[in-house]
Amino acid sequence: MKKIVKGSFDLMKQINISAILNLIRKKSPISRTDIVEQTGLAHGSVSKITRGLLNLGFVREIGIGESSGGRPPVFLQLDPNVGDVIGVNLGLGYIEAVLMNLESKVRVRSRIELKETNKEYVLEKIEKIIFDIINREIQKDSIIGIGIAFHGIVDSSKGISIFAPYYHFSNENIKEKFEKIFSLPVLVDNDVRAMAVGESWFGAAKGTENFISVNVTSGIGSGIVIGGELFTGVNYSAGEIGHILIDINGPKCTCGNNGCLEVYVSHDRIIKKYIELIKSGMNSKIVKNLDKIKIEDICNAANIGDESAIKVIKEASSYLGVGLVDVVNMFNPTKIILSGEIMLSRKIVLEVVKKKINNRALSKKAAEVIIEETKLGDNAASIGGATLIIKEFFKGKELFYNYFETKNEE
Repeated sequence: MKKIVKGSFDLMKQINISAILNLIRKKSPISRTDIVEQTGLAHGSVSKITRGLLNLGFVREIGIGESSGGRPPVFLQLDPNVGDVIGVNLGLGYIEAVLMNLESKVRVRSRIELKETNKEYVLEKIEKIIFDIINREIQKDSIIGIGIAFHGIVDSSKGISIFAPYYHFSNENIKEKFEKIFSLPVLVDNDVRAMAVGESWFGAAKGTENFISVNVTSGIGSGIVIGGELFTGVNYSAGEIGHILIDINGPKCTCGNNGCLEVYVSHDRIIKKYIELIKSGMNSKIVKNLDKIKIEDICNAANIGDESAIKVIKEASSYLGVGLVDVVNMFNPTKIILSGEIMLSRKIVLEVVKKKINNRALSKKAAEVIIEETKLGDNAASIGGATLIIKEFFKGKELFYNYFETKNEE
């Protein structure tokens, strides 16, 4: 396994290398002349840095352009397979992990169902799934780092799980623990914030500076991106839209308050409401023991015309729309990206949510917000976790230059 060493690049060199590599990533194919023009760096600096990146395999030459009188330009492109990243998602009742390249192509997937919720057991299973992923990677030295998307409130600057009630975590330093075990850089963030990072780099929000990523599961959380940067709040608890107040006299929420959005839209609520309808005499197309019904079953039933399923999905979507109206009025985002199993009934959900926002947003312009489904699929959170590493890798911080220097020594 790669041993991370202290980088020795001076700050200016770090900034220049990062600027060039990022430009190649975003604008490829691109020539050295174009890099000079767009960065303002000297020809000599650009030539030296690109030669180093070529030698280390970070970029590759992919063709020659037409000459405008002098030497014809040679086009450069990022090689996304120069390094791999591990992304882990600690969900409710399971852990999933992926190994992907620098352009989010997933090469290995793994999933563990959790039978217990105590802290020691969960940490052991996270360690196991990461080892499983590493052992399935032929070129282990290509792994740059590990990004973990974590349930609950997370101090992303220190990699500490501040509060994860489902798994009984409190002020647990996840980053420190797994960096010691794997001798690799580890970054940790809240699962939905990690998903937002993934969406901004590789998903539905690519190229979008202001958007909200909303995940609907047993709880409801969001990742808020403003001006291209994650908004975490002063105590890392921003984005808990599941606790927007819908009705002060409503049912009690797990947070202790009454009438939170989560009470009306979570998986548990949808399942409970569906069972109530069936027991009251409404017909169902689900041939299954009611005690074992899952949200996926209800969504699939709605998609084939089950009236009871359609009713509960529409009701949940209507409440979700009400909550998102508050989000639209408060943040005025360009996009809202929805994820979670309820999106198996995407047609119903999107139609109801859009209609609610159109009818209730404060201004016509605000109501023009784009509502989309995630493009990252079932692994959105683990891809988001991996993207935490990729984001820092291309920022030119120590994480990247340690890796750069290690390769330079090989």
